[in-house]
Amino acid sequence: MPITFRFKSNAHEQFLGLPRDIQRRILEKLSWWEMTLEPLDFARRLNGDKFGEYRFRIGDYRLLCDAEKNGNIVVLKIGNRKDIYRGK
Repeated sequence: MPITFRFKSNAHEQFLGLPRDIQRRILEKLSWWEMTLEPLDFARRLNGDKFGEYRFRIGDYRLLCDAEKNGNIVVLKIGNRKDIYRGK
């Protein structure tokens, strides 16, 4: 069963606020990860649950995510690495 990335509403709004070239880069990377057998192999596990379970790196941008039981990945937050871990 293929893995899909799903955006929470606030993550989708953050995504739409990014420059178009960054949006395209993120979508290309997500598509590539969806085609792999284990996308979480490309993520780093986060300590604690303040920001989610996993972090994906795309250049200077980070996607903070949780993994669902069905294997799909929920994107909780998207942002530049210098700002992403500030606040909740």
